[in-house]
Amino acid sequence: TVYRELLQGVQEMKESITIHAGRDEHPEKVYEYLLYDRPELFFCDGSSKMTVYEDHTEFYPGYTCTLSEKEQKQAQIETASEECIAGISGDASVYDKIRYVYEYIVNTVDYDENAPDNQNIYSALVGKNSVCAGYSRAAQYLLGKIGIECIYVVGTAQGQSAHAWN
Repeated sequence: TVYRELLQGVQEMKESITIHAGRDEHPEKVYEYLLYDRPELFFCDGSSKMTVYEDHTEFYPGYTCTLSEKEQKQAQIETASEECIAGISGDASVYDKIRYVYEYIVNTVDYDENAPDNQNIYSALVGKNSVCAGYSRAAQYLLGKIGIECIYVVGTAQGQSAHAWN
C-alpha cells in the first residue's frame, strides 16, 4: 500500500503525499526501493522529509525540476530511447537485445562525475554524460521498454565508494 501511494504521489509530482503507514513501516525505505525499481522517476532526487502522525504519515519527496521541465525532459528521454530501440533487430535473441543495449550505452555515454543529473536516465540518454547510476538506470529503463527484466543494484566496489550496476 505504501509503495503504491508513494508511486502515485510522485508520478503526479505532489508536494505532500499522505501515506497510510507510520514510522514502524519505514516509508523512507519503501521510497528508496521505489526509486530503485522505477528509473522513469528521473525527476525525484531521492531526498524526502516526513511528518509522522498517529494514523498516517505526510511524505514530502524532493524533485529536481518543475512539472513542465519534467514533461520536456520526458519527451527528450522518449526520443532518445526510441532511437536506441529502433536499432534492435526484430528477430534478435534476448541475449543480443541485452548486448545491444549494453553496447549502445557504453558507446554513446561518457563517464562524467560532473554531468548534470548524473544519477538518472536523463543524463545518460539525453545528456550522454553520466556515472554508474545513470548508466545502470538507463539500461534498466531501455531493457524494461523491450520487455526484459533488469534490476538496479547498489553497493560498493573494491577501492571505491558507492557503486551501481544491473
